[in-house]
Amino acid sequence: IHGGAAVVSGSAEWIVLRPAAHARWLRHALRTPVFRRDLPLTGQTRPRTTLEAVRSAWVPAPRPEVRAAVDEASAALAAWHRIARAGLEALQAAVDAHAAGAIDDDALLERTRAVLPSAPKDPTAR
Repeated sequence: IHGGAAVVSGSAEWIVLRPAAHARWLRHALRTPVFRRDLPLTGQTRPRTTLEAVRSAWVPAPRPEVRAAVDEASAALAAWHRIARAGLEALQAAVDAHAAGAIDDDALLERTRAVLPSAPKDPTAR
């Protein structure tokens, strides 16, 4: 699924969709059981379908402003996920270095604290 200039998700085997707006909402909508329930699929390990089947399938669409809100939330959560993953990888690397004897406790503490400033804020906080 292409959302403007950015690829939201994709594979060489997938059907490419280029929505004019709300690409992230569309990605979530296409993952719903309601959409997938009546979609004819072939294959067991990697189910396949056709462009015609996708075009004729249906999923309820909320108002445009709701779709926009889903797009925004999805983009923010994806960014938080990237930040969290990078922080967890840096933290693991620090613990690995400490376990190997490459850094001491103080260095581990410093590296641990260094990953926190870029951590996402609590999305439930108001």
